[in-house]
Amino acid sequence: SSWGISTRLIGTAIMQHSDNKGLVLPPALAPNKVVIIPIIYDKSRDDVLGKATAIKDSLAEYDPVFDDREEYTPGWKFNEWELKGVPLRLEFGPKDMEADQVTAVVRDTGEKQYIKINDLKSALPEILQQMQNRLYEKAKQNLENSTVEVNNFDDLVKAINERKLVKTVFCGEAECEDWIKDKSGGATSRCIPMGNEKAPEGSKCTHCGKDAKWNIYFSKSY
Repeated sequence: SSWGISTRLIGTAIMQHSDNKGLVLPPALAPNKVVIIPIIYDKSRDDVLGKATAIKDSLAEYDPVFDDREEYTPGWKFNEWELKGVPLRLEFGPKDMEADQVTAVVRDTGEKQYIKINDLKSALPEILQQMQNRLYEKAKQNLENSTVEVNNFDDLVKAINERKLVKTVFCGEAECEDWIKDKSGGATSRCIPMGNEKAPEGSKCTHCGKDAKWNIYFSKSY
């Protein structure tokens, strides 16, 4: 049988990390971690494209997207790649060329920083790792804020109605879970926490009062 775990994880990542601008992909998951956008003007076109191409070649290990399409404005491209969730955008125009730098914009915060071309290859791993860490910590905090621990059925129902993930102790019997599902408006067991499976000695099931076997999470699916 299949749990559909791959599509569920993709959906979870999209729901957790996206914002009003579109998709936000963690660098560890992103098939394209970097997009390079040359800012092209007629007078400096060849010089900018030549230097931007050299930057792309120097970052070959990241397999960067090189968006040199001239039928779209830079602003249009910025929006497109934000919508697609690429973690890092590198802009390179005439002013950047004069300053021997690129303008780097991270997808999650929109923070802009200027990086010397000679420092770019060494700077990228840290920039991407910092973004990865921010997204992880944000998701972890969101999970912690959405989780409550209860030891009686009334509190379980209250937490379920507040759309929380509920940790409690449970006897493990199917009939008991069916009762909880019916009386709570649809809450079912989600998982038993790895490394903390056994209920504390002497604890009683939240519903039936029998000896509890498991620590367990209940919630509703939406």
